Amino acid sequence: MNAYCDNEKCENPGFKVVPVSVRKPADEKRTLCAACEEAYTWGVQHGTFTAVAEPIWLLAVADRGVIVHIQPFASEEAAEEGLDAYLRKEQGYPGPRHPDAVRRWLRMKEDRLSVQITSLQHPSRLS
Repeated sequence: MNAYCDNEKCENPGFKVVPVSVRKPADEKRTLCAACEEAYTWGVQHGTFTAVAEPIWLLAVADRGVIVHIQPFASEEAAEEGLDAYLRKEQGYPGPRHPDAVRRWLRMKEDRLSVQITSLQHPSRLS
């Protein structure tokens, strides 16, 4: 621990050593005074709360067992719309823009195409 705060704008005595990120998460440490450590703690709390995100929905399309398309979405509905757009552009889907119609069309192609739409929690929260 350094004798003084590592904040270049501060000349107070060092109080606590905290982890900081330079190249990767928490790869270095810095000495902070009590006031700077409090601001640091508030920033960590704010960052933690703002980083909490809704689940991520993944659309994965496989052709004969090989994944040919994967894309993240904010909701299941958006993933279904993304599937419709992908099938129209890449697979020649000619039907209506309705999830049930898409599922019926995919059942006719199940010997070749398989689709999965799944929800993931925020990636930093996965265990």
